[in-house]
Amino acid sequence: MKFLKKSKRWMKAHWQNKSFRIVLAVNILLVVLLSVENMLLFSAGVLKMLRYVILLCGVAVIACIDRRSKRIPNEILLALVYIRALVLIAECVMYPSYALSMIISALLGSILGGGMFLICYFITRGGVGMGDVKLFSVAGLYLGSGGIMADRIFFGSIQHRTAGTEESKIKR
Repeated sequence: MKFLKKSKRWMKAHWQNKSFRIVLAVNILLVVLLSVENMLLFSAGVLKMLRYVILLCGVAVIACIDRRSKRIPNEILLALVYIRALVLIAECVMYPSYALSMIISALLGSILGGGMFLICYFITRGGVGMGDVKLFSVAGLYLGSGGIMADRIFFGSIQHRTAGTEESKIKR
C-alpha cells in the first residue's frame, strides 16, 4: 500500500510536465499499434497480444522508477508474475491441448532469461543488479523460451556494452 501511495505522488508530480505526458502518450500509442500489428501480421491471439501489452506497460513503469531511483521494485515484479499466471490459466483453458507446452515454455523462458542475466550479474560485479536479473526472469515468463532466446541479440549488445564500460574503467 505504501508503494501505491508513493507511485501516486510520483505520477502527480510528473504529470505536470508536458514532455512526460507526450512521452507517455507516444508509448501507449506504440504499444497499441505494435499489438495490433502482432495480431494482424503474425495471427497472434488476443491473449498473446494482452500478454505483450501487460509486459510492455510493466516495463515502461519499471523503467521510469529505475531511472529515478536505480531500483526495480519487487512489488511490480510480483504483480507482473501474478498477472502472467492469470493469463497463462486463461490460455490453458482456451487451448487445453497446448497447456503443458505453454507452461513449460513460460517456465523455461523464465529460467533462461533470469539465468542469462545472473551470469552477467556475477561477471560485471555491480554492472547488472539483482533487480535486472529478476526483471528478465519475469520477461521470460511472458515471452517463453522461444521469445527469450530471440532476445539473445539484445543480451549480446548489453554484454558488449558492459564489457566496454568495464574496459574503459580499467584503462583509466
